[in-house]
Amino acid sequence: MKRILFVILLVALMVLFVSGCDDRNPASTSISLIISTNLDTLHVESSTNSCNIMAAISKDGKAIEGAQVDFSTNFGEILGSGNSNVYGVAETTFWYEGNETGVATIRASFSGADDELQIQIVDDFPFVLEIWATPDTIYLGSGQYDTEVHARLTDRYGVALSNQSISFESSEGYITPTDITNPSGYAEAIYIYSGNVEDEVEIKATYQGMTAINFIQIYQLNIINLNIWATPDTIYMGTSANSAEIYAELTDAFNNPIVDKQIYFTTNIGSILGYPPNTDSNGIANSTFWYDERPDFTAVITAEYLGITKSVNVVILEDQPQIVFLEADPLVIYADNDMETYSLITTRVLDSAGVPAGGLLVSFSTTIGYMLQPYAETDADGYATSQLQDNGIPGVATVYVNCDNDHSQIDVHILP
Repeated sequence: MKRILFVILLVALMVLFVSGCDDRNPASTSISLIISTNLDTLHVESSTNSCNIMAAISKDGKAIEGAQVDFSTNFGEILGSGNSNVYGVAETTFWYEGNETGVATIRASFSGADDELQIQIVDDFPFVLEIWATPDTIYLGSGQYDTEVHARLTDRYGVALSNQSISFESSEGYITPTDITNPSGYAEAIYIYSGNVEDEVEIKATYQGMTAINFIQIYQLNIINLNIWATPDTIYMGTSANSAEIYAELTDAFNNPIVDKQIYFTTNIGSILGYPPNTDSNGIANSTFWYDERPDFTAVITAEYLGITKSVNVVILEDQPQIVFLEADPLVIYADNDMETYSLITTRVLDSAGVPAGGLLVSFSTTIGYMLQPYAETDADGYATSQLQDNGIPGVATVYVNCDNDHSQIDVHILP
């Protein structure tokens, strides 16, 4: 008996000795997997027939990136399996398009770790909830960053449900949080976008666990409008009116001026004076077109900005002097052959620029009597004069005045 006890004691000491000499003693490790969803209930024939499934994976409390998580379900469909991201989260989508109720058990597994959750598939809601925005698009730079959001609540048969509280949410910006449906079942909210980049904003209306979703699009319109005009658009050779002011206007899609941008003007004939101008605070750039050669041409003047071009025509004509004034003083004389009694005929001629035309030859003629000066030259102020003398014959004398290609007439009564 003593020998048996000795052997047992010896074996126990040897086991203790070996255990004390083993320095490996590795620390235990564990992988954790937790599955979750954003919706745990779906309604048959509802517009919301899917939900997000997430699986968070960690090892010893640290997220595992790039892990291939397997998702499965006994009801409905799993749309693919994904790798975990830098936060250790793998995502997929559960989708159900059937018309039967039931319980979908969703399972996620990775490297021996697994978890599951259940999605309840129940009868459709006894009511219908809709949401939309008017307008459903906001354009950056337009100055209009708000839009009206509408929700409507009815029962299955389209009868409005009034005096019900609807909750509103948005993924970006601000939206009125709640409103009460009116007798027509409508609840209203105001959405305001506060960002400055293109986006798609999700808006939600919620009532008794049912959520309706829609979207507002945020766009940046890179539209540039370029307009051009000339003042005047007709010029005349041989006058001071042989130039035109050329204007180009640069605006965005909402007619806001685009300032401090250089506009290049070119022309097929004549000259554009000065350096390419920049647009001012009104988005307008101005230059001068000048021409002093042959008339009867059309200048095509083009404004260009970043490859966008617009053109305007300036017509170039020969000067056309115009008789702008004709007077007889007095309008009545007598047929007495008296050289001291006459009617003074005065005319005035301007060039096409509206400037007095000096040095032009004016002719005078009459149907009764005679003109003492059949021809006269305009002075520096554009005036020319002649005297209508009677020849003893009474009647109505029509005096004709001609200058270049223009003419006029006036009547003088010659009494017996």
